[in-house]
Amino acid sequence: MWFLTQPPGFDKDVIEITFSPPVNGYFQVPMGTGVNIFQVEAIGEKVNKAKLAVISREVTASSATQSKIYNDAKQFAANNSTTTAVETASREAGLPFYQATGLDQNTPRVNNIAQTRQIVRWANENNVNTVSDVFEADNQYIVATITKINKKGYTPLEDVKDALIREIRNEKKGAIISKEMEGKTLAQLRNERYSIDTVANISYNSPYAGSLGNEPAIFALAPIEALNKLSKPIDGNMGTFVFETIEKHNSGREYNEKEEIAMLQTRQQYALYGSLIEVLKTMAVIEDNRIIFY
Repeated sequence: MWFLTQPPGFDKDVIEITFSPPVNGYFQVPMGTGVNIFQVEAIGEKVNKAKLAVISREVTASSATQSKIYNDAKQFAANNSTTTAVETASREAGLPFYQATGLDQNTPRVNNIAQTRQIVRWANENNVNTVSDVFEADNQYIVATITKINKKGYTPLEDVKDALIREIRNEKKGAIISKEMEGKTLAQLRNERYSIDTVANISYNSPYAGSLGNEPAIFALAPIEALNKLSKPIDGNMGTFVFETIEKHNSGREYNEKEEIAMLQTRQQYALYGSLIEVLKTMAVIEDNRIIFY
C-alpha cells in the first residue's frame, strides 16, 4: 500500500481520481499485473495551473533571402568606394563596422572569424582606401576596406601614441598612489578602503599568485623581506602595492651549487634550440612567398 500526500510522476487518470475521494478515503488503480491502493490524507487549496509546451524550430534563410542579402552587400560595395564612405554608410544603415589590426601576409584569419584567410590575402595585395568585393565567410557577407598599411620596420609614433599615453598615465598614477601610501600601516590603508588580501605560496619562481596575478616585483622581494614589516610602495603590472611578509617556510633542502648549475644549463639548452630558429630566420636571406599558396 502506498500512502501519498502528492502523487508525482503518475498517469493523468491517477491524478484525477486523487481529488475525488474524501480525505482519508481509498481508491484502487490496476497497474500491470497488480492493483495499487492509494489513500488520500489531505487535499490542499485548489488553484488554477497551466502547463506550457515550448516548440522551437531553427529559422534559416531561404535561397531567395540569401540572394537578396548578397545583392544588397554587392550594392553596398558598389555604392561606397572609399573607406570613409564605407564607415559612414555602415553606421547609417546600422551595420556592424569592425576594425582588425596587425594583419601580415601570414595571418590565418581576421578577428577570429572563420574562413577569412581570403580577406587577409586581399588586404596584403591592395592599397590604402581600397574597398573589396563581397566576401562570404562563416555565414556572413563581409565588405572590407584598407585604412592603413605599415611598412616594414619600426611602428610609427602616431600608431603607438595611445599606448604610450596609457603607460605614462599609469606611471603617474602609481607615483601619486605611492606617495599616498607612504608611511601608513595596513590598518590605516584598510580604513581608507584600499584592497587588502592574503596570498600564500610565494617564491622566487612564482609566475602567478592568488589575487595578485603576475607581479614578479613582489615575488622577488617577499621571500627576502623581514617578517611583519610593511614594505615600501611598489609599482606592479596591475597596480601599486605594499606588502607584509607574515610567514616563511624553509624547504629544509640544502643548496647544491652543482645541481643548480646543471638545471640552469639544461634550461638554457632548451631555450637555445628555439632561439636558434629565430636567429636563422633573421640572418638568412629568405623571401617569404607563402601567401602565394595559402
